[in-house]
Amino acid sequence: MPLHIFCLEGVHGCGKSTVAKKLKYLLPNRIALLDEAFILQPDQHSFDYTQLLHPQSVTLESKWVIDWFLRAMQLKSQVGSQDVVYIADRSPYTACFYSRNGQGMSLLPMIQSIQRELEQECQIHIHTVCLQVSNLEHLWERVSKRLEREPFRRQYNEHSKEWLCTLAKQYENFPYWDFVLENSYLNEEMAMHSTSPIVQENVHFCAKNQRRQSSTSLIQTELEERSVEQTATQLIQTVLLPCAQ
Repeated sequence: MPLHIFCLEGVHGCGKSTVAKKLKYLLPNRIALLDEAFILQPDQHSFDYTQLLHPQSVTLESKWVIDWFLRAMQLKSQVGSQDVVYIADRSPYTACFYSRNGQGMSLLPMIQSIQRELEQECQIHIHTVCLQVSNLEHLWERVSKRLEREPFRRQYNEHSKEWLCTLAKQYENFPYWDFVLENSYLNEEMAMHSTSPIVQENVHFCAKNQRRQSSTSLIQTELEERSVEQTATQLIQTVLLPCAQ
């Protein structure tokens, strides 16, 4: 039976993990989430290569790519006839963007060759879904808040707004995504001035829901939750179900 893995892609802070969890909530019996443990399963006696090289060096990013594909092959041998759709947080293409010193794109031909080989010989189908956020200021706000909670992310250069903007442009211009979805988290002021009927509907719904409470943060939270649910629903209807049938 073919194995389908749908990889959520995008810059850090674009909402990949949040959308993945919402997908699991909406289709609990059909969706299986592949978190970091999908890749990070080293032998307890394995050598820590980061003692010698930065984790975003092209050498260790190459190793990460190979480990990703090997785990996909292991997963294929385990799933049997289960009718399950797998959602992964990031694809091997991540290495093309996050490798240091601009060397990541040198990995692109290898990634594409391996992907074709697994599809043709192992029936492992890897689909990429890029989540884009058009408002970079709000994206930076989300990334900054996460850095306060998880300061270790600074080692991956996530404290650089300039780098975030550069990555966002690279993700936007990358021509090899299978699907691209907008996953904008609107703040209340932006939403109020939006001409989108869907956004306006969300604003009225959230404002009505919160009319007895004065905190604008509650409206903002609900706007974000409804935005995520709409992204997840669109992903199910236009990507997951048609491709996995």
